[in-house]
Amino acid sequence: MSDTGLTSQMADYLAFARSPLWDLQRQYYSEKGLDAWAEAQVPHYVTSHPVMANAYAQIVLGFWRDLKAQGLTGDQPLYIIELGSGCGRFAYHFLLQFFEAFDAIRGPDDRVCYVMTDFSARTLEHWRERLLGRLDPFVQEGRLDFALYDVESDSEVVLQNQGITLTAGSLKLPPVVIANYVFGSIRQDLFFLDKERLYEGWMKVEPGAENDPDQPFAGMTPDYQKRRITEPGYSNQAWNRLIEDYARRLPPCALLFPARALNVLERLSRLQQDNLLLLSADRGSQTLQEIGWQQTPEFACHGSFTLPVNYPVLADIVQSQSGTCWSNQAANGLSILAAFWHASPAGTWRETGLAARHTLEVFDPNDFYRIKQTLESDELSLSPEQMLAYLRLGHWDTRLFYLLLPGVKAVMSRLSGEAQQEWYQVLVEVWRFHLPIGEDYDLAFDLACLAPELNRWTASIDWFNQSLVCLEATPREGHDPSAIWFNLGIAHWQLANHSQAERCLLKALEMTSDDEPEDYQENFDVRRQLAELSAWQARCQRLLGAQTLQLPATFSADSQAVYASLLGPHQARALYRLQRNPELCRLAGVERLQSVAQARDWLQRHQSAHSHVLGILHPGLGLIGVAALEYRAQAPVAGSGRSARFYYWIGQDHQNQGYGLQAMTLLHQLAHDLDIQHLFGSVERSNASSSRVLAKLGYRALPPTSTVPGYRNYYRGNAESDDKALLVISRFPSEQEPG
Repeated sequence: MSDTGLTSQMADYLAFARSPLWDLQRQYYSEKGLDAWAEAQVPHYVTSHPVMANAYAQIVLGFWRDLKAQGLTGDQPLYIIELGSGCGRFAYHFLLQFFEAFDAIRGPDDRVCYVMTDFSARTLEHWRERLLGRLDPFVQEGRLDFALYDVESDSEVVLQNQGITLTAGSLKLPPVVIANYVFGSIRQDLFFLDKERLYEGWMKVEPGAENDPDQPFAGMTPDYQKRRITEPGYSNQAWNRLIEDYARRLPPCALLFPARALNVLERLSRLQQDNLLLLSADRGSQTLQEIGWQQTPEFACHGSFTLPVNYPVLADIVQSQSGTCWSNQAANGLSILAAFWHASPAGTWRETGLAARHTLEVFDPNDFYRIKQTLESDELSLSPEQMLAYLRLGHWDTRLFYLLLPGVKAVMSRLSGEAQQEWYQVLVEVWRFHLPIGEDYDLAFDLACLAPELNRWTASIDWFNQSLVCLEATPREGHDPSAIWFNLGIAHWQLANHSQAERCLLKALEMTSDDEPEDYQENFDVRRQLAELSAWQARCQRLLGAQTLQLPATFSADSQAVYASLLGPHQARALYRLQRNPELCRLAGVERLQSVAQARDWLQRHQSAHSHVLGILHPGLGLIGVAALEYRAQAPVAGSGRSARFYYWIGQDHQNQGYGLQAMTLLHQLAHDLDIQHLFGSVERSNASSSRVLAKLGYRALPPTSTVPGYRNYYRGNAESDDKALLVISRFPSEQEPG
């Protein structure tokens, strides 16, 4: 802040609502904008997580059903106005969940517009700069707009995108007003009640010993005076009577009266015939008994400060105007209030009430928060199914995901088949529900590192690119883009995108230096990878005549078509994941791998001058199978041409999808380039799928031999008879490689 200290004026007693603290608070938010939340100076999670947003979405959907039942919807949208939208996460989570449900029940002309507001122009500027990548689809559809709106003074809501101004009497439907962690952050009046006597609270503030520009209120000490008054002095006599009634009913206590909150709600209710639906959550009280326990205001200081909100006061005011309220049982948690200003006649708002009672009384957001707290125990050990259940319960909440991340990492590499697909969808949903605001963690990077464990290399590349986008939008200290570029290069290499891999590694090299020890090591690692990549590119070019082998056009029109490249040590982990399956190894007749190290050793033994192992690569999944040729340079029978033994397999999760036929078609390209005339291989007798593939490609099954029991030989070539084909096969092992 430009002036971070508590001023000398703080040392003077002033009426509580006129304390300079409030101006300093406004200055803080005006200067910080979105960084107040991005830098973790102001908490926001408890009122912004997806479970909270879903609870509100269900209540608003119930409200919409009631409006429809009464025939009130028409040519104007229902406006949902969020006061003090802050970091935008609540809005984003609400938009996702509300419109998924709304689109299932709405009519063709039904419309809803959500309005994010804040009094700080810088905050609105930050929304547009940093959040529009996520929010833009809602903006383009007319479902989201922004307004510069000061809760303490403004009456009109000016929608910046649509150029519409909401004024008194301009709405045909009661607006929904959302106020989370707002009423506790704006001016309140302070009264002290003592046996029917009424005192106005005045306050002075002693600053803390330290002057932290990011924590300007830390350590401050408020001191109070009680000044005797005969009445509260509001122009609204209902407020005066309510406070006087509290003075008679409550024990001696301090009463924070939310006059500014009531004022803004009154102004917003005028948009439609003095009516609105309020949804609000804050630190505060839910019963008069709790108010009676308060002796002085309880400040919670962080980058800014908040005070408790006395929701019973709001509820009493609403109910005095023929309204109705629903609330949760706070029990040392967040207080949540749903209030509808004019709920008569009775029974008109059944769906609203049903949804409010269900979300606030059956399982409210506090319950989810308590469950999350239990998961913070280091001793908790969960199965994959249990972790998945918690993530679903939390509507893919980012913080919950990070709590479970150690367990997720521990099981991810062991998953296969449907479990892999299920957990990949988990990662997709966690990312979809995440709104990056520039905090010190990088979810996109972490998801990119997890995706390969599920054989999702294209997804990994996409998330690494998202990580770069987020880092460019909000540069963060300690976040090194060179690490992202390095990992991008490795991911592209896995897919045999060698030119892309080289570009990314060179980009990583540009961002490292030899000045610092850690940079020197990183620089060395990048240079080593570049050297290995260059050597690998040369090898592919020499042996394949290209970096990859592509299917003919008849295949490549299929979006699921695969391609091939030499299988190298950089793919040892992916090979191990596939070739550790005992059933696959039995059917394919290949060695079962027990570790990544064994996979590297296997590659070193099988990838040689006259043994070419192709990795069968799916454009999205990376390695899904292997096809190999072992050949001799000389013809086994004079004038008959060169021969080669082949084998291939497709990972168990990818079988019976046409990939075997594609893999062998690619292998035939390699055989053609090597001028191989005879191809043969053995297939386990129960492997009907491979037998069908070979039959389609013109292979013929040869008579059984005693060479390999349980396997049948297949041959394709110019040998005119089975005997000549068997002769080719029998001569193959005895041929010596030329030096």
